[in-house]
Amino acid sequence: MLVFAKNAVMLTSQISKKLSFLCLLWVLSFTAFSQGVKVEESTVRILTERIDGYRTKLEAPSSEVESYLKSALRDLGKVRDRNTYFQITDVNLYGDRFAERLFFAQLVTGTQYQSVWFGVDSTGLSEIGWKVIDEKLQQYCYDFSINFYKDQVQKEIDESEKAEQYVLRQQKKLEKDSVSLLDRIDNNAAELIKLQQAIEDNKAEKELLLQKIKENKIAQDSTVITLDKVRKVIEMQKKKKEEIK
Repeated sequence: MLVFAKNAVMLTSQISKKLSFLCLLWVLSFTAFSQGVKVEESTVRILTERIDGYRTKLEAPSSEVESYLKSALRDLGKVRDRNTYFQITDVNLYGDRFAERLFFAQLVTGTQYQSVWFGVDSTGLSEIGWKVIDEKLQQYCYDFSINFYKDQVQKEIDESEKAEQYVLRQQKKLEKDSVSLLDRIDNNAAELIKLQQAIEDNKAEKELLLQKIKENKIAQDSTVITLDKVRKVIEMQKKKKEEIK
């Protein structure tokens, strides 16, 4: 029982630490999201050209941002990694297809914030054509940030649900162990009653054996007396026989 209680306490402590860690992650992510997503106009030099676009900052590890960015770009079009930037062709942006237009993306990593930039080559575009793409690109940059944070929160939800399932499994295990221990206590109690009854039976048997020993001793004494009398008779008979001549 003491071992069971100790294990239960250790398990509860482990679960509590895990949940505390998940809560901390949720608070941090909520704090970052609550600060609001900001999208700013930004121009980046790609080779010899200055490309207009939009930039957003994400508060998350660079590895997570990079992984999410690559996945999002694959959904956007055909991606080529140019080391310092990504080039995207055959872009499908909110239902509009830009087969020949070059789009670009860039990730600038930092300690706390990661900067993600999206741009498009505006060469040959009319003012109206540029306005259409510019509005869609700005919206895409904003949606990218929103969806990234949603994805992060969803991962934390998944972790929390895993923790919930873990807690439920451990709870069921503890309940099962508790039933098993109670059964053992009942079995021990029944065994104790049997042992106590066996002790009482043993005492009664002992008394009976002692009585039989006492009776046997009396019987032995009586046999000795009888034997002595028989021997005396034999002696008398022998003498009587000798007297006959």
